Amino acid sequence: MSTTLPAGYSQALHPITSTDHGGYASIASGCALVFVLIFAAIRLWNCGRIGHNLDDSVLFAGTSFQVIQSILILIAVDQGFGHAQGILDQHAVSRIDKVVYASDILYVVALYSSKVSILCLEMRLSVERIHVLLAKGSLLVTAAAMVASIVMVAAGCDARRPWTQVESECTGLYDRWIVIESLGLLAEIFSLVLIVRIYVPLQIHWRAKVRGLSTFGLRIM
Repeated sequence: MSTTLPAGYSQALHPITSTDHGGYASIASGCALVFVLIFAAIRLWNCGRIGHNLDDSVLFAGTSFQVIQSILILIAVDQGFGHAQGILDQHAVSRIDKVVYASDILYVVALYSSKVSILCLEMRLSVERIHVLLAKGSLLVTAAAMVASIVMVAAGCDARRPWTQVESECTGLYDRWIVIESLGLLAEIFSLVLIVRIYVPLQIHWRAKVRGLSTFGLRIM
């Protein structure tokens, strides 16, 4: 049974059906890309007002990785990512696996680059020795977590073909992503604790404190 679209409307680029859920990946990737570009534009505007620093460079590098990662996801969906098993031939599945494998690694790099950028920013916000030491320590731990996360993703399920996910059993793959995201969440929480440590003693209006803490706190979401 076909559905006639109203005048002025066209068929979705990646329609969601019972056998094709690739549209969900397109929507999620597109929304994430919009947010990343908005934040990058805000930081770029701030650079024009207060100058460019190391944390800005790290953020722009992470943004570049995120843009490429989003493009790879859209390419994978175009090639059939999200289709039910049995619809695509083996060659198409292998091609999609390689694209998704590359996008997963870029996602981890982009994810942790944003955390490193925030920690570099926090190092600039306070000259207190203990705060700088805490920020540097957190920066080292976050960098180590990023390397560990990249290794976990890059290892894949099969040493001979690490990009293979669909046709090989990999019971620990989901657990790896839980570890990766948990490490990232812990880094965000510690980063927020450092910001609270800076803001609480400041002699400014409480509303300004709430706005500042809320801005950094939204990153946890």
